Amino acid sequence: MVYPLLFPHGECSWNSNMEHVEERRSEKLVRVTQLQYYSYKFAVRNAFSILHNSGKLFQQYIVDAYIKTKGYRLNYLRLNQKDLHVELYEGLIDALQTEATNNGSKMGKLIILPSSFQGSPHHMQ
Repeated sequence: MVYPLLFPHGECSWNSNMEHVEERRSEKLVRVTQLQYYSYKFAVRNAFSILHNSGKLFQQYIVDAYIKTKGYRLNYLRLNQKDLHVELYEGLIDALQTEATNNGSKMGKLIILPSSFQGSPHHMQ
């Protein structure tokens, strides 16, 4: 309920069908990613920006945007495990099932994150 203070004219936020304006002339349809959208919104320009001059409310908006972007990426990975060829990790799955059986616990649904995912040890290196 606080974001109408930042967007008093009711601007729309990002959606998955948002088209890239500069790429409309090309034959291939190009969609704007959530990261591109928020990068555009957070860019510093010469004109006055109510967003950038909102203090802690702007910081809260940045945190919410980060959480939405991270959640969208995790949901994509969860729904597209077959496209990411996670079946190649059979040894890992077998080891986890053996460990769960030895501990007497149940193994839930396994979701493999790629090593390039932000926050993974490989990404941190």
